[in-house]
Amino acid sequence: MLAELISFSKVLRERNVFDHVLEKASGNCTYVVVPLGDIENTYFVVEDIVEPFDQSLSIKKIEDEEETFREILKSAYRLTRKLPDDLRGNKSIKGNRGVNSYNFFMFEISGKPKKREPEELERWASKFHKKLEATYAKEYTDLNKYLDDSTAEFLKEKMMLDEKDRSTLTKLIYDFVINTKITERLMCVFKLPEEYYSIYEDFYLNYTKRKIFKKDDPNLFKQGKCPVCGECKDLSLPSAFNNLNEKKLFITHKGRKEDLNTLLCRDCCYSLFELESYFLKPLKLRMFPIFITQREREEEIKLLNQNLEKLSFETIIKNIHDHLNEEVMDFYLLIYQNSNIVFLDYVSGFRMKFGEYEIFDLLKKVNSFLFESKLRKNFFTEDIDKKNKKLETLIYKYRTLFFDFFYRAKYTCLNEQLMNQIFVESLAMKLKKLYTVKDQGEFSKVMNHIKTSIKHYECINKAFGGGIMDNVSRIEERIGSLERIENSCEFYYLLGQIVYYLMSQSEASEKTHALVEPFINVSSTSTLLRRVIDVFEKYKHKISFNNKRFNDYFGKALKYFMENQKLKFSNEDKIYFYAGYFSENIFYQKRETEDIQNEE
Repeated sequence: MLAELISFSKVLRERNVFDHVLEKASGNCTYVVVPLGDIENTYFVVEDIVEPFDQSLSIKKIEDEEETFREILKSAYRLTRKLPDDLRGNKSIKGNRGVNSYNFFMFEISGKPKKREPEELERWASKFHKKLEATYAKEYTDLNKYLDDSTAEFLKEKMMLDEKDRSTLTKLIYDFVINTKITERLMCVFKLPEEYYSIYEDFYLNYTKRKIFKKDDPNLFKQGKCPVCGECKDLSLPSAFNNLNEKKLFITHKGRKEDLNTLLCRDCCYSLFELESYFLKPLKLRMFPIFITQREREEEIKLLNQNLEKLSFETIIKNIHDHLNEEVMDFYLLIYQNSNIVFLDYVSGFRMKFGEYEIFDLLKKVNSFLFESKLRKNFFTEDIDKKNKKLETLIYKYRTLFFDFFYRAKYTCLNEQLMNQIFVESLAMKLKKLYTVKDQGEFSKVMNHIKTSIKHYECINKAFGGGIMDNVSRIEERIGSLERIENSCEFYYLLGQIVYYLMSQSEASEKTHALVEPFINVSSTSTLLRRVIDVFEKYKHKISFNNKRFNDYFGKALKYFMENQKLKFSNEDKIYFYAGYFSENIFYQKRETEDIQNEE
């Protein structure tokens, strides 16, 4: 599995996808170019010159910079990146006391003052001056580890800044920040002689590979053949995909006597680092499919180079399906959340359609009408919705099943019965909202969402082989001229109609559905009917003795129950009850018809 990730990373590098991604991620950079050994001639390179600016500052547009060095400037964002597990820069040159970079010849000027007050600017300048001193004031003795001796000796002498140099550079950058409204990333690059241009890349590569293992601990180092590339080299744990991070427990081997569960060489570890830092992290990808076959991978790479703006798991899958007519797909699924790889799995038999429905359209309906559009964003999060604990509980309870179904092609983990149960629980959650909201606008919003959810459950229910909403449609057509109740579906639908009609007799100035609360957790038909009768007892004085339709239908419901007392009240039955409750009410239909007849 790691071999596939490393292989994919190398392909992304070869096809320039990393460069494409990092160019987007870096945004507009402003560069402080410091000629080697000539601090006073420092100049600034910007995307575009916006006047007015201090004429004493030496500023030029990036397009006017010499081509080779221009490309070096554009690569500065990449050539200063830290390892994913080194957010504080402890592994950087001189640790986090220095300029916090993995490159001795370029670094990002972090912590630019957010305010323009003199005190804030002075604090920033003082802090920056100290960072320069920590990094460049003394001879950098480790330079020979990363460069050949002659080059290292030449650059040691030129790169050491005395107090005057540090003060000059600080003052130049200070004046630039004051006199230009710079909001972009600010990168400082020491300009080496042209014959040394390769040093920028060489130093960064050598330095990062030295730090690429998870821990610089001799006990975690082994000599042997790398299981991925087959080369005999130093092996240890990579900074990604290891079992020393409790957030990545999915690859922990509990049975091992030692922690060396994932041994790789530095080169292979570096490929994993590139995949995470140059691709997953800057693109903020949560879910990413890594295809295996050459045909599918080529199509995926093509998409990556064409459009990174709206890249997602779904767009990639749809693209492969549409362009290659792939109905069934296999791939590695990578889940990257909050700067941690939390899931890695091989998915086999992924289908774009489930029955007659497109899989992502079905997911959209499930997300919207069962989970209030919160499921897709919270497959791996801890805090879902602090204001709605019932929704949070519902997502915690079922999100693994839905993730497995929609993303891991585990199509047997959900069925009609389970979907009906989830729908009823979702509906109950919405119903409880009706007697907690006080604002009429919010009340209407919840009501509309309930009715829409019931309507759209038809698609969800059909996808899993059910026909509940088709039955509801047939009942709606038949209920107005009902002579006898033929089945339990009609019985429960009719009880919903009766309860709504009775509750609507309330004389409260603002009627609510609070009285439906006793019906939410009912688990037997006898209890359901008992509570219907309780509502009838409360509002019977409002029902006319001559209301023939109500008398007739209520009598038919009681008769059906007496003839079928062994009825079990299932989740499916609850759906019929609530469908009846929220559908157009037959008792008011009759009244409107009678009023028309009386007028005639």
